[in-house]
Amino acid sequence: MLEEAVEVMRALWQGDVVSHRGRHYTVANARIYTLPEQPPPVYVSAFGPKALEVAGRIGDGYIATMPDADMVQDFRDRAGPGKPTQGGTKVCYAADQDTGVEIAYRLWANSGVPGELAQVLPSPRHFEQVSQLVTRDMTRDAVACGPDPAAHLEQIRKCVDAGTTRSTCPTWGRTTRARCGSTATRCCRSSAEPDRAATRRRAAGRRTLVVVSVP
Repeated sequence: MLEEAVEVMRALWQGDVVSHRGRHYTVANARIYTLPEQPPPVYVSAFGPKALEVAGRIGDGYIATMPDADMVQDFRDRAGPGKPTQGGTKVCYAADQDTGVEIAYRLWANSGVPGELAQVLPSPRHFEQVSQLVTRDMTRDAVACGPDPAAHLEQIRKCVDAGTTRSTCPTWGRTTRARCGSTATRCCRSSAEPDRAATRRRAAGRRTLVVVSVP
């Protein structure tokens, strides 16, 4: 289904009138009249070997949903050199750790749902139900919360160690731009310290762009 959807999207981005009748989608005389200068790259996420095979075949890049160096390398082996890999981790900046945990738990408890369950639940109601199984201690263990830049950097470093070329780091909650920006600056400065050199070497010589998103 995903592969066919990407095929239709790429055909439409050429600007021609597209008609398509496939296994999953039917498109009749469709056209995009206002086109981007370049077709948008399609990054594909994957959780396991079958999905990685599809991602390597059709993706312009790979989105790693967890810091797993083997999966990142598997994508590179399948896709060939030069395609970007993107990792991501969520943090919660707050005045103290307990406040951060409470915010993260309230806004995104379902991020602690284990395994592939979050991929098969059919509705928000089901997410609300299964999120009741997630505890605040589980959120505390999984998410860097509070004002300490070292804790945030440690979580970001897991993506770097996995070898991704770009890592995003959104923060939950209504944090002031100045405070979150200050923490991001300290994280970036910390990454230049001598003991971070090993992290960069473990990324196989690749530079990783870390994007910290603030409210």
